[in-house]
Amino acid sequence: PACSSCAPAMRLGGRTATVAGVDLGTLDATAGVVTGTGVQLVQNEVSKRQTPAVVAFGGRKRFVGDEAAAVLKTHGRNACRGFKHLLGRKADSPEMDTERFWSLAPITPCGRDGFAGYSVTHKEAEKQFTATAVLAMFLSKMVTLCEKWTNLGVTDIVLSIPSYFSDTHRMACLDAIKIAGLTCLQLLHESTAIALAWWFTHHRTDDLRAISTQTVVFCHAGHSALLVAVVRYSSAGIEVIGETICQEVSGREMDRALMQHAAKAFVKSGGEDPLQEGRWKPRLKLEEAVRKAKHVLSGVPQASVSVECLDGENDLSTSIHRDTFEQLCSHMVAATQRTVSSALATANVAQKEISAVEICGGASRCPWLQSALQSCFPGLELRKTLNADECVAIGCAWQAAMSSPLYKLQQLDLVQYGRHYVCLDYPEHVKEVSESPDTITRVDRMKRMALFQPRAGLNVEVELTFSCASVLNLVARYQDASTLLPGTSTRICDFAIEVGADPSGPPKMVQVIVVLDCHGIVSVSSAALVEAPEGAADDDTFNWKFWEWGQEGTGNPKKKTKGRKQGDSGRVRKTLNVVAARLGGLQPEDLQQAVAADVQMRKEDFDIRAAEDRRNDLEAKVFGLQDKLASSFASKLGPKEREQLQEELSALETWTCEHDAEEQSEYTTRYKDLDSKERSIAGRKSLAEMAEGLRGVCTACEKLLQDPATAAHISIDARQSLEEQYKEAMACVEAGEGHWEAPDIERFQTALEGMMSVASLGEGQTC
Repeated sequence: PACSSCAPAMRLGGRTATVAGVDLGTLDATAGVVTGTGVQLVQNEVSKRQTPAVVAFGGRKRFVGDEAAAVLKTHGRNACRGFKHLLGRKADSPEMDTERFWSLAPITPCGRDGFAGYSVTHKEAEKQFTATAVLAMFLSKMVTLCEKWTNLGVTDIVLSIPSYFSDTHRMACLDAIKIAGLTCLQLLHESTAIALAWWFTHHRTDDLRAISTQTVVFCHAGHSALLVAVVRYSSAGIEVIGETICQEVSGREMDRALMQHAAKAFVKSGGEDPLQEGRWKPRLKLEEAVRKAKHVLSGVPQASVSVECLDGENDLSTSIHRDTFEQLCSHMVAATQRTVSSALATANVAQKEISAVEICGGASRCPWLQSALQSCFPGLELRKTLNADECVAIGCAWQAAMSSPLYKLQQLDLVQYGRHYVCLDYPEHVKEVSESPDTITRVDRMKRMALFQPRAGLNVEVELTFSCASVLNLVARYQDASTLLPGTSTRICDFAIEVGADPSGPPKMVQVIVVLDCHGIVSVSSAALVEAPEGAADDDTFNWKFWEWGQEGTGNPKKKTKGRKQGDSGRVRKTLNVVAARLGGLQPEDLQQAVAADVQMRKEDFDIRAAEDRRNDLEAKVFGLQDKLASSFASKLGPKEREQLQEELSALETWTCEHDAEEQSEYTTRYKDLDSKERSIAGRKSLAEMAEGLRGVCTACEKLLQDPATAAHISIDARQSLEEQYKEAMACVEAGEGHWEAPDIERFQTALEGMMSVASLGEGQTC
């Protein structure tokens, strides 16, 4: 929809800037920006909106996006893909077996924490790159595409993530954005992005107060998971009231079923199993073939799967019927129905309350999946008003525009919920009396409190007050491990707050504010000493309360209730230092090193591409001159000079082919030399014109020699030299076109004109 208030309103560094929304998928990524007419989706170098989410390394070069996809078959061993599923996950996790099946480069532990990354060969050396570093490389590419498409600077982005991402995964995303030199406006849940895209697609206004309550179910079948989200649109805002994600139903699981089916047929025909570990080339060929067949089966009942030289000289040629495909995916039908039922149960929504059902995502085009979804919503039509592949990117772009001061766009009342149950372990002081009644010791015993419920909104804070004698140690963790990805630790972060009091003295009161920010990250935003209220016991641990919600179910905080007892008159005395030991995320020094490494790699990429451009220019100059030798330069060059130049061009062509990794200066020097010769030849007259000019000079010289006055003021030696030069010049002219050489003609003409100038001067005259 057109929006008159969407024009950028700020200039940074003298250049108009914009913000972008990026949908990071497993297979590819899409970026969008908001313009005066709505969202524009960015096209890449090959004029496509979807950019392959691949980073590959070859020799000393780095390939990202379509460049990497183009070299997969030759550099697959050094290609990193699917890095979205490696973020914040341990390499030794059992769930990594699935990612190893799809990964081309070996997955290996990286860094001090052992998170998953890739082992590749770069610059003739074995190197390891974390998934965070690879994501940073890819985000830099996506931002570059946005800048080229819009001719605007991009420094702020909104990135889509699955809602099941834990604190560790979210920190990995934020670190990647920082390494890429960008600012994250928000990590936006995919379900929320789809809800935003639907709203701006169907409504011409951003005012929710004018609409009646609507409940829409979105079924997004992507390459890695099926997402079912129940969204309520009302005057209170846009609220995702229920959401379930199932990774059993996905595009790549369909691909795996087809690959295994085709591999069995190939083995029966006498070939070697292409899915064996380590055989990435045949697996990649088979994957591309079955993916094409899957797309064909969405429209016709039968598709062929053909791969030449799948195993040596053995070809794969088979066909798959749609009924066979549906049978291979039959176990996903029940999983689809369970996912829908779970989402509706979470939202507490009955079928009759649903206003519409929207399906989107690339895998939603499969007929069997549409049938399975239709069986879950009898009497309701499965609508397809959203772009299946681009709706998440569109939602991210709108959120980026609403979150940025560069746009004068009204902020919608958007409620984004956390998925996980977050609790806090804190020390409770207990007095223990020893055998001597006069000896009393203080012992800390860890207790646990609920901090953020699964349906708690993001971007909220809780204010707590504790009593502590020296160091207050708090531990944030997830209460329910079943909501996390397998292998994810329930521990989020340890917070150590230095109180600085005497351990043997009375405890001090510490006020702590814990935040669940807009990215879904749990942190302690501040801590401070407060004076104890009158009458408080030394061993009190203060009570605490959540924010009080403005309206039930909306998640919008109305007012903050301080975590002090009633009648507390304490006041802040001193701000305390908080030391966070987070399980996920890079340490400051590691982050700084990663940023420096990324900057250095980008500089090297720039230098390499600049050298390649200059090498291409040199090759083009060589080929252009070779063409001109037979066309426009044919009349300007003699046989010897032409042959000499041809040999020089051939040698230069061979040199550029053999030296493809030289510095830019090497190519520049040779280019300038060749360009100078070309300009010199282009500025000449034809050989016939030059010979005719020399003939005219010879005629003038002959008249000068026959003039009696000339002999009166020049010596005999000078006259003899002039006569010899005249004879040589005439011999050159009379030799004919096949013997003319431009340098000889120029030399004779210059010499004759100089000697004639001296001979024609009278006595007492000077040149």
